[in-house]
Parts: sequence; C-alpha cells; structure tokens
Amino acid sequence: MNEAGEMTIPVGYIGLGTMGEPMARNILAAGFSTWVYDVNELAVARLVEAGATVAGSPRELAANCRVVMVNVVNDAQVEQVICAADTGLIDALGEGSVVVVHSTVHPDTCRRLAGEVAKRGVGLIDAPFTGGAAAAAAGTLSLLVGGKDWCVEKARPVLEAEGVITHLGDVGTGELAKLGNNLVIGITIHAVHEAIRLAVSAGLDSETMLAVLTSGAADCWAARNWDSVGKMTAVYPGGAEGLAALTHKDLSLAMKVAQDHGVRLRITEQAAMDLHEPYLSAFSRLSAKADVPADRGGDVSG
Repeated sequence: MNEAGEMTIPVGYIGLGTMGEPMARNILAAGFSTWVYDVNELAVARLVEAGATVAGSPRELAANCRVVMVNVVNDAQVEQVICAADTGLIDALGEGSVVVVHSTVHPDTCRRLAGEVAKRGVGLIDAPFTGGAAAAAAGTLSLLVGGKDWCVEKARPVLEAEGVITHLGDVGTGELAKLGNNLVIGITIHAVHEAIRLAVSAGLDSETMLAVLTSGAADCWAARNWDSVGKMTAVYPGGAEGLAALTHKDLSLAMKVAQDHGVRLRITEQAAMDLHEPYLSAFSRLSAKADVPADRGGDVSG
C-alpha cells in the first residue's frame, strides 16, 4: 500500500455490467488504484465518481495496469477485448502482468488465449463466479479459478476483494466448473417453473408452492431466489429474451464440451430448447414492483 492508501497493484476492470460494476466497486473499496472501461457511459461515470480512472480503450487500460479483469458476455467479446488489432490489450500488457477472465466461456478459449499472452510473458487465469447479484455487491462471490500458481497468486489480492477463491487447477478448469454450475441452475429454474405451473393450474397459490419447495428435499437455489430471477431478468438487456439467450449460451457451451468428450447431456438439451418461458414467468410476477435501473448489462449468470 502506498502513501495515499492505495494498494500497489494497479488494476483494470473491463465490463461494468450487472455483476461487473459492483465487483469493480469492491476492488476500489479495497484500496486498489483502478482503471475501468465499458461502452456503457453511465456505468463508467458511476465508477469514476467512486474514484476510478476511465480508459479510452482496453489497450490504454492495459498499459496502466498489472492485473486486468475481463467481465464481458461471451467468447467473441473476450477475444475482441484481448486481441483486437487496434484496441486489444494483448500488446500493451507488461511482462509479469495477469489477465483474469471472469466471463463464462469455453475452457478452450481461455487455454488458447493463455497461450497467446504467454508469448509476451503475461499470465491468464479463468475465474468465472457464482453467487448472484447480492454476493457480487457484498464481495462474497465464489470464484472458480483455473491457472498457473504464479498467476493466481499475483491476482489473489484483487480476487479476494470480490469473493472466495477456489483454485481448481490449470487454465480452463474454472470454466468447466462454472458450466456445470450453470447447467444445474438452468435445469432447476425449469423445474421450479413447472412445479409452480402445476400448482397454480390445480388451484394452489404460487407463493405457497414456493414455500413448500424451500422447506424440504426439493430446496434449491432457484426456488429460494425465484424473486431474484425476476429482478435479474428486469435488469438484463432484452429482458427475458436477453437472459434466455445468455443462459442458452452457457448450456450450449456445456453441451459442446460434453460432445468433445463423448458425453450426451439429455436433460440439458431439453432445457436449452425452451428457455424463454421460465424467465418470462418469473419476471411477470415482479414487473409491477421491480425498481431497478435499466442500464445494467454484462454477465449475470450464476
């Protein structure tokens, strides 16, 4: 920590969405000198007001930081942020720097990008997270981390401002664990939705059914956080359609990894076929009372 009370590792944060903004805010609160970049000017302005420095591009951010967090929506966006010819961060990172991929992407994407940045003496770890928006705000996310020991240790003080670290192995293992996590969430959201439909169709109140689901062996994250699923849908760009597309992306990644290893995920395949209705149902129940800003995007999964 320097004389100004800032941590000595300058940190960059790219992707100030529903989860990324509170995660970046926690890094700032921990005392790190923090640079931010996002196409959402309102989110950037809020972080600058909290004490962050704005960067004009991922490359400018990388030139001023030693640990860079990337929290965007999908594989293509991660690739662009890191490797884009004019604005990507890859050529601006100093030797010994570490890139942290928070996004939920294919494990092979992280492995390939780790190989690319390693040519420049830079490390890359995957650190997707689970816990939801409340944990992001509280700094208590579960961070599923894959990467070399030296990379994880370099990024550890920053990651600890976001939550609890579980180092699972080499690059890609965090993503593999996250895809399994999101597979369970996607399927159980469907199950809770169908249980509520069954109850309501036969005359049982939906709130009563939710109370039953959370009081016994059927208890699960989806049932306990059913209202939060609706609120999550409200803040995501495109609403139910947008969040369904994001979930379909995660389930499709899980099925792709399974296919690569000769495994078929039949229930996951079925869930991926019809994602819209469970989210729309949860959102509809809360639409009258949801009071959330409309400019929060990013990776809200898990």
